[in-house]
Amino acid sequence: MRLGYCCINLTLRAKKPSVYTGRSLIRRTFSMEKASALATENVRDLLEILRWNLGRDIRVFRITSDLFPRLTDPENGYRIRDLAEGRAIIKYLRGIGKFAADNRMQLSFHPGPFALFGSPNDKASAAGLREVEAHARIAEHICEGGKLDIPINIHIGGSYGGDFKGTAKRWLKNFRKLSKGARSRLALENDDRPGGWSIRRLHRYIHNLTGVPLTIDLHHFLFCNDGYPMEEDYFLAKSTWGKRSNQVHYSESASPDSGRHSLPEPENHAGRARASGPAASFKSQYAQLMPAHSDYLRRPLPPFVLKDAAAHVLLEAKAKELALLAYRRRFRIRESGR
Repeated sequence: MRLGYCCINLTLRAKKPSVYTGRSLIRRTFSMEKASALATENVRDLLEILRWNLGRDIRVFRITSDLFPRLTDPENGYRIRDLAEGRAIIKYLRGIGKFAADNRMQLSFHPGPFALFGSPNDKASAAGLREVEAHARIAEHICEGGKLDIPINIHIGGSYGGDFKGTAKRWLKNFRKLSKGARSRLALENDDRPGGWSIRRLHRYIHNLTGVPLTIDLHHFLFCNDGYPMEEDYFLAKSTWGKRSNQVHYSESASPDSGRHSLPEPENHAGRARASGPAASFKSQYAQLMPAHSDYLRRPLPPFVLKDAAAHVLLEAKAKELALLAYRRRFRIRESGR
């Protein structure tokens, strides 16, 4: 099991000059020259973050989707090679890939809420296709520098009135429009809303027809499951990855008091086979807190995750690398595996 974090390194962000990968532009100020300059800085700083991570034996990292300013904008979108410094940027991406491969790192992407393949709105689904293809092209450039597995993790995005069959049908139709490279990198994550896309629904409606692997978010599971124990859904999701490292997300809700702590898991939740899911009172009281992640993490990972040598666990905590390092110390976690 290896731990990772997402997108921003707060330690390096606080430096002067700041090291970060999210320099962007608004549409009104966009130009190809500005986009090229900012993208160059972003990719250079990505390598600096990975070097910092390596020095702390952090080998799992999610790359921001803001690496290239307005890359998929319907008015200003572009390909990397079209930038003034496009060739140099692609060369740098290859260098990032070589560094990551040489040091047995895993990188991943998690596009925002725009990859809506199942949407009944054709414009929304087309935008989702652009988004995933753009991420896949970045991943391909990185992988030209070394052999890497770079998953692109997305959500279905809704069931549109509880119509899981209809949504899945639309999703599958759009999935088949993706390039072979994009399809091979795609992964699907369970939802954080009761009645949404659980691991079981994703497995039944999507994985069984496509082979797309499933990322289990352990926090989301508390709010969206089919009454099975978490451990069973964990290993069901794990089975979809085959020989690849299975992807796991872990976070905790911010408390209403400080925004920094986790909520207790309900006592009657999902520890029993064929349970009815989270108690209704738990859902009504805490559902509004689901999107708000805590700064730090206060509960240990389940034993079945800690013992899983193939698992790559992204900690989705607001304190980023600080939360990861504190988590290691608090629970005396020793990482090993792929």
